[in-house]
Amino acid sequence: MKPSELSATLTALIPTRQPVFIKSAPGTGKSSIVWQAASACWNGQTTASTVGGLPDVDWFVTIRATDRDPVDLRGIPYQQDGYTLWAKPDLLASLKDGGGVICIEELPQALPAV
Repeated sequence: MKPSELSATLTALIPTRQPVFIKSAPGTGKSSIVWQAASACWNGQTTASTVGGLPDVDWFVTIRATDRDPVDLRGIPYQQDGYTLWAKPDLLASLKDGGGVICIEELPQALPAV
């Protein structure tokens, strides 16, 4: 799929909350394309790049999977009324109420439990 096609596809899929896995060689612009599609959905800007880092916004969170433990994404377990529940991870709390995009980087290189 061409980058322009991927951006249009992501822009259409993001509002449906459909998970997407993008695989290609390092440095091909995957993160920038995801950022641009998310930006088009939440604030209309599509020219920003991930080169040099991203602005701190409440609709986009980047996670480097190789730097995370499984509890970072699932939450820490606790007991309530005889059941095990999972505390909501703080990274999800940074997303605004209307949703957002969680961009998980380097997932194939992460621990299988992540």
